[in-house]
Amino acid sequence: MNRTRDPTTPTSGPRTRERSRPTRERGAPSHTTESLRAVAAEVATALSRSPDVVGVLLTGSVANRYADDDSDVDLHAVVTSARFDALESHRTDTRWRDVFVDVEWVTHDVIESRLADWQDESALYVYTTSEVLVDETGQLTRLLARYASHPPGVRRRKLFDYWYFATADAPYNSGKAIAREDPFTAECYLREALEYYLGLVYLLNGEFVPYRKWRLVELRSLAWVPEGLWPAIRATLGGTDVERKHRLLAALADELEPELLGAGLSPARVHSPDRFSVDHTPSV
Repeated sequence: MNRTRDPTTPTSGPRTRERSRPTRERGAPSHTTESLRAVAAEVATALSRSPDVVGVLLTGSVANRYADDDSDVDLHAVVTSARFDALESHRTDTRWRDVFVDVEWVTHDVIESRLADWQDESALYVYTTSEVLVDETGQLTRLLARYASHPPGVRRRKLFDYWYFATADAPYNSGKAIAREDPFTAECYLREALEYYLGLVYLLNGEFVPYRKWRLVELRSLAWVPEGLWPAIRATLGGTDVERKHRLLAALADELEPELLGAGLSPARVHSPDRFSVDHTPSV
């Protein structure tokens, strides 16, 4: 196999790494999702030969089947606590058959610590959309199964958190900025509000909120999308008419109110969210 570094051997010492992925060189072979999945399986097999590796997860665009020519393979290698504590670096970059492979070294406890409080929406999305490639004991599969969907109480709390910040940004703060003839500040509030409203739509569908890269793409896979969402998206992300953007987001908020009531939020929390406090600010 053509590889520049053995993925089973972590890099020595701390390193810096740009988060942008390398683009495919001109003339390099095109990689399909299936060819990238084949590479993932090969690397997972190589990793599993180590007795310290007890599980391997495929994550990212290849697991989600959104891969393109510039995609890499993202793997989480689950190792024993003793191996993890001995590592000098928790990430390894390598190339395998001309494919860039990023291996993150974790333990079962590390994964659970990222999921346990149900607050890190990105981690929940990453792990629940991952694919188990190696699971020597079955512990990894059982761990992920516990976080397959929000418990009802957690979902209601998150719905209110997103609703609280969405409506605070727009229509409330965006309306005040427009009244002050401050379109720049209004624009900032409107765009942030849109992200919170998008999060609400995912939660109302019983889904975890994808990180920003896939948030618009995955809307088309949802069972229900409010009628006013796409007009609000197109207006908020394009054009300069902040008053129109404000009106569309306010209309979207009105459309979401009965859905939130149906999901178990109290009328007081839906109609007067500013009278309540939140314990967590959702990341957008």
